[in-house]
Amino acid sequence: MKKDFFFAGGLVLLPLLFSVSGCSTAPQNDDVIETYFFLRDAIDGDALSAFAHQAIIDAKNAPGYTLAVIKGETVIYNNFEGTVSFTPGVLHNDQFFLNHNTSERYVHNSTFPLASSTKFIVAALIFKMIEDGLINDLNDPVKNYVSEMYYDDVTIYHCLTHSTGLDFEKATTKPEHVSNGRFNPEWLDDVYTSQLPKLFASGTQSQYSASYAILLDLLSRISGKSADQYANEVMFNPCRMEDTYFNWENVDQSRVLMKNDYNKNTGVDHLFFGSTRVDSSGNGGLFSTINDMANFASMMLNDGMFKGTQVLTKETIDKLAEPVPSWGRAIGAFQKHNGGSLFPASAGYHAFGHPGSNGDGIVIDRENNLAYVIMINNGSNTNGYRLLANVFNEIYGLLKE
Repeated sequence: MKKDFFFAGGLVLLPLLFSVSGCSTAPQNDDVIETYFFLRDAIDGDALSAFAHQAIIDAKNAPGYTLAVIKGETVIYNNFEGTVSFTPGVLHNDQFFLNHNTSERYVHNSTFPLASSTKFIVAALIFKMIEDGLINDLNDPVKNYVSEMYYDDVTIYHCLTHSTGLDFEKATTKPEHVSNGRFNPEWLDDVYTSQLPKLFASGTQSQYSASYAILLDLLSRISGKSADQYANEVMFNPCRMEDTYFNWENVDQSRVLMKNDYNKNTGVDHLFFGSTRVDSSGNGGLFSTINDMANFASMMLNDGMFKGTQVLTKETIDKLAEPVPSWGRAIGAFQKHNGGSLFPASAGYHAFGHPGSNGDGIVIDRENNLAYVIMINNGSNTNGYRLLANVFNEIYGLLKE
């Protein structure tokens, strides 16, 4: 592909876009993309930016967004625009961001809580442990690795497919497990040691749940390392994901964008981080940036290879994309052919990926050799994941080859 880059230095169509004053060279393979750009011969970037701006910002669904498109091994489009809130100086009641500047603009390394998109990466990490021989088999009982686990018939596979049957709500809603607006780590101990009721027999149904908290805990127990340490060694560093962390204490908190629950009727912003949060949670505790997630998407799209490094095997990627019969999802992901609302009409039949409640989503479309990631700080997830799917669908019509 001829790399004819276009930068937004002189762009006037979208007033919130960042310009690149004085930039005279195109991003190279090893560069972190710090500005809006697109490959002119690959995609109509101006049209995509205009569509995203109208659908997200003008429609008041969110005050900003970041979006990346990957074709083959190349990022062909990367954009970020907007501000933390529609109204500068909005007050909020989240103790973690009392001094956050609500007029701050989105930048290339704006950091987002990924919410449930975290599960997509946790699933990949569990498969990496199998590749490395740290886990014997997906059908291993959790009790093999967590001796205090009450049930001996709940397996790793059940956790990956939300089919444990455990009624996690009985543990997560206990008042003693919440302190200062977030869960205490002890709540997972209660999951293990108490006889939580089962909503159904393990492996007989699938119901979206908090089971990925168990998986990330297993990762730390088995590796003997923190989730961030293990993930950095085997995946984040090889994929050059320099701003992705599970542990809140490792995050550059000044760059984290809160959720914004904007009321279209009153015109009032409400910025918040969420009433409860589990540090280092496999359910939704990962923080990342658009560049990092584009790198992860590229690795998944290219059969586990990222810039010459085999991070995961092709067999693992195939397994992660494999449908779970009758349950409407893959292992660790949702799927286009099972009617997932994240996926655009133009995506391949076997496209797979995962959305997050903050308004983020990642899709891997191997049939079209395409992947894309979006992050917006939409606290109420206005219009559901169809908003993301509409933006994603526009990508296909604007590709030039």
